[in-house]
Amino acid sequence: MTKKSPRHDGFVRRLFAHHDVTVAQLRWLVSPALAAELDWATLRQGPTDTADVTGRARRSDVIFEIRTRRGDPLLLHILLEHQRAPDPLMAFRMVQYQTRIWQAFIDHVGKDTLTALPPILPIVLYNGTQAWRAPAAIEDLARAPASWALGAHQLSGRFVLLDLSQVPDDAIETQAANAHLELGLLALKHISDPDPWTRFLEWEASLRKVRAMAQGNDRIQAVLHYLFRAAAPPSAEERRRVIQLLPEFESDIVTWEQQIRQEALSEGERKGRSEGRLEGRLEALRHTVRVLLKARFGALTSEAKRQIDEADEDTLNDFVERFPSFEGSLDEFLA
Repeated sequence: MTKKSPRHDGFVRRLFAHHDVTVAQLRWLVSPALAAELDWATLRQGPTDTADVTGRARRSDVIFEIRTRRGDPLLLHILLEHQRAPDPLMAFRMVQYQTRIWQAFIDHVGKDTLTALPPILPIVLYNGTQAWRAPAAIEDLARAPASWALGAHQLSGRFVLLDLSQVPDDAIETQAANAHLELGLLALKHISDPDPWTRFLEWEASLRKVRAMAQGNDRIQAVLHYLFRAAAPPSAEERRRVIQLLPEFESDIVTWEQQIRQEALSEGERKGRSEGRLEGRLEALRHTVRVLLKARFGALTSEAKRQIDEADEDTLNDFVERFPSFEGSLDEFLA
């Protein structure tokens, strides 16, 4: 299973915390017929924590609830999952998420009074650098020969896939129909570019539109913070141009850079302490092996010393364990 990054997932959650952004994204992905049926004013974010049958906590990225224009009592649950890398079992995971949503719904309503389950629209937002090649449906995972005629009995489990690696930038601008959504998707798409800041500086028109929106500065700050935390750092010239373009965020940029440097130093210190402890164990083991071998074989040859110095921890432990019962020569022991 693909390991998820909290920096990317956190940005996706923050992006879709804005009602207008979510509506724009869903209008892009659902069919026109479904879009016409939904009462977009009733869209709200649902719980993202569910549990499996063992009681272990599970988290899906974002779940939304929405009603139809006819006021149908059943909800449409929209499950939006974010991926940085293709997962061959993504279709299975999405079905797992859906069954947990239904179980939570059953537990809430009560199975004795339940007459129907709410439909769920599963969506995967993917911002990897390569095209998505993994199956997008359970029926693609659990393939059976056509001659078996199992089609009517198999679970489809197909999800809607938005593969940003395959959507041109101008198409994102056209389809998003919301400047904040456009800016967020462009940031997600280009976050792994060797020089994402050149791209960012090209989005000046979108930045102006976002700035004019309600909470415009907060929206821009979220995108800018994501880039500083997850992208390659800007060059000195790019940093100067970013501050020139967005002078109100200069103090934020300074703060983020200080935090990143401090985290890098802390990580280096932790790594250094870990490496120091390992080297201390290795040297103690080398000393033990040298003392044991000298006691039995006399002065060690330069080749024997080299082999002991280059041995890893497992090999040195093996030397110590084998020594008491070993009866051969020094060369045989080291071999």
